Amino acid sequence: AAAAAGYEAALQPDQAPLRGGLEIMKELLPRLIGPQGSTLLEIEEACSASLIVDDTGAVTIYAPTHLQYQHAVAAVQEVEGRGLQAGHVYRVKVLRVVDFGAYVALPNGLPALLHISELSHSKIKEVREVVKEGDELDVLCKGRDAKGFVRLSRKDLLKNPDGSDVGLGAAEAATSAMAAAVAGGGSGNGTVDRAGVGSSRRSGGHPRALTWQPPRQHQQEQ
Repeated sequence: AAAAAGYEAALQPDQAPLRGGLEIMKELLPRLIGPQGSTLLEIEEACSASLIVDDTGAVTIYAPTHLQYQHAVAAVQEVEGRGLQAGHVYRVKVLRVVDFGAYVALPNGLPALLHISELSHSKIKEVREVVKEGDELDVLCKGRDAKGFVRLSRKDLLKNPDGSDVGLGAAEAATSAMAAAVAGGGSGNGTVDRAGVGSSRRSGGHPRALTWQPPRQHQQEQ
C-alpha cells in the first residue's frame, strides 16, 4: 500500500487515478444503464473507467487518469442532456402522443414532454390536432423545471393570433431567465479525490481492478 501511495504521489496531476461522482435524475437511470447494462458498459470501455450506480441517482466514477475521468463524466452528462441550453431551438421527433401533450426525442435521444399548453396559442381539444407520432418539429428549450425536467415549447416559436412574432423574444427571455439554472449544473465534475486520498461521495464498495488502456477516440473530444 505504501509503495502504491508513493507511486501515485510521483505522478503528474493529470496522470494520477481519480475517483469522484455526480448525480443524475433517478428517472434517467434506465437510460444510463441501458438494456442489460449495455450503455454503462460502453461508457466504461470507451473511457477505461469504472462506474458504480445506485438507485438514488448517485454515480461514482473511478478512472486511471484525469482525462479519462473527464470523459466518463461527460458521457454521463450527455445521457442526462446537460448540454441542452435554454433559449436554443432544437429539432425533435414525436415518440408518443398522450392526453396532456406529446413525448418527444431531443437530438441526443433524451425523451422529454412537450405539454399541450406549449403546443399552440389557441386552445387545443386533441393533441393529435397538432402533432402525431413520427412528426418532426422545432421546439424552444426553456430550461428545466424545479424537478430538473427539460421544459419545451412549440408555441413560443409561433406567431400570436394578433400577428406578432414572439419567437425571438421568447428565446431571449428564456436565455436570460434560465441561464443561472443551466449554469447551476456546474462543471459536473462532482466530488473528486485522487485515488487513495480522502473519500468518495458514495461510501462503501471498492473500485474494480483497473488495467490502463489508451482511451479510444471519444465523441466528447470532438
